Amino acid sequence: MMTFLDQLGPVVSVVLLVLIATVIGLGIIVFKMHGKLNKIETAYRRTFRVGRGKILEELITENLNIMEEASAVSKEVSAKMEKLESDMARAIQNVGIVRYRAFKDMGPELSFSMALLDAHRDGVIITNIFGGSNCSVYSKPIQDGKSDFLLSIEEKEALEIALSDKPNKIPEPLKKPTIPSMIAAAVSNNILAPKN
Repeated sequence: MMTFLDQLGPVVSVVLLVLIATVIGLGIIVFKMHGKLNKIETAYRRTFRVGRGKILEELITENLNIMEEASAVSKEVSAKMEKLESDMARAIQNVGIVRYRAFKDMGPELSFSMALLDAHRDGVIITNIFGGSNCSVYSKPIQDGKSDFLLSIEEKEALEIALSDKPNKIPEPLKKPTIPSMIAAAVSNNILAPKN
């Protein structure tokens, strides 16, 4: 009885045996490579493992997410700061006050003219004239450092003081906070405990 290989012929038999040997050899190589890959993965996990069983890659991804959130919050804070700066520019920042005696024989200097201006040199002049038994208060609008109304000598002086480099200033507008200034403010307001 003829075997299967004898029926195929000698050349085909040799080719078939070579193919079988090649497949077995490749299987052995794949098996060995799989073992080496497992060793590399184990070494990777052991090398890059950090606290609480997290892998460095997971920790980096987590930190990147935190940084993205912080960036979004920072952009929101910057936008709010810009709005505050814009609003503060419209707040009274420069004040000029002149006290005087409106009438010669009428007691102390209880009359005054006060110029209240914002960063754009817009605002109002308020004048109080004390006349013994009565008082009169007047206001005149100011646009870009000028008034369409006739100003008295005292009102002009108050306006000049407010427009000068050294007006009677109210507190300066908010400046952009720095991290140390925010921490100091938080510590002084008992929000954070002081560093020991």
